[in-house]
Amino acid sequence: MSTSLATSRTSLVLFRGLVWAIIGLIYAPLFTALYVLFQALGMEHGSFAPAAAIAGAVGAAFYSAREVALVGTVIGLLMASLLFMLLPGTVALWQVALAAALVGALFGRLLRFPDQCALQAPGKAMAGLVSGLACGALLGLVESLHPITFNVTAIVAFLVSVNGTLYSATVGWWLSLAKVRKGASCQIIEGLVIGMVAAVVAASLWVFGGPLIGAVDGGYYALLDSIQTVLPGALFGGFAAGAVTGALLEAFDFDWVI
Repeated sequence: MSTSLATSRTSLVLFRGLVWAIIGLIYAPLFTALYVLFQALGMEHGSFAPAAAIAGAVGAAFYSAREVALVGTVIGLLMASLLFMLLPGTVALWQVALAAALVGALFGRLLRFPDQCALQAPGKAMAGLVSGLACGALLGLVESLHPITFNVTAIVAFLVSVNGTLYSATVGWWLSLAKVRKGASCQIIEGLVIGMVAAVVAASLWVFGGPLIGAVDGGYYALLDSIQTVLPGALFGGFAAGAVTGALLEAFDFDWVI
C-alpha cells in the first residue's frame, strides 16, 4: 500500500472513530435517563431492554433524518423554553413532551423537505429498536446472574459498541424490509420524526435545565439527581466505546449506515 493510500485510510479510520464518539455522547444521556427512570419504576434488571430499545430507535431515526432532526431539535428547545416562561409554577414532563411532539408533527406536515431527508427513518428506527432490545435483554439476563450490579460506564460502553455493531450489520436488511415510497408518505414520516425528536429534546431540557430555574416539582429532584450523578460516567463510556467501535468498523470495512 502506498504512503498516500495508507494516510487516507488512517484518516478515514480516525474520522469514523470521531463520528462514533459523538454518537456515543448523544446516546449516553438518553439511555441513562431512561434506565434510571425504569429503575425507579421497580423494573430492576428489566430496565436495560426498554431503555436500550427506545434510545436505539430514537438515535437511529435522529441520525437518518438530517435536516428534519435539526428542525425537531430547535422546536423541542423552543417549546420547552416557552412553557417554562409562560406557565405559572412548575411544569410537568408530559406537558413539555406532548406540546413539543404536537407542534413538531404539525410543522412536519406543513414544511417541505427533500424526500431523502427522512425516507430511511422507519427502517433505521426498527434496526435500532430491535438491536437495542436484544442487547438490553442480554445485559439484563447477565446482570441477574451476576452478584454485583453493573457500572453505568460499562453498561453504556457495551451498548454503544455491541449494539452499534449489531445495528450496522443488520440495518441494510431492515431498510429493504421497510421501503417507503417518495411523496405524501414521506411527509408523514417527517412529521413523526420531527415530533419524536422535539419531544425527546424538550424532555431532555426539562430533566437537565428545569431544576436550575425552578420549573420542576421538588418531588422529582431525587430522581433527577440520580440521573445527573451517573451521567459523567455514562458520557465517558459512550465517548470511549464510540471512538473505538467507529475506528474498528472502518478498519474492517463496514458500510457507513448513519
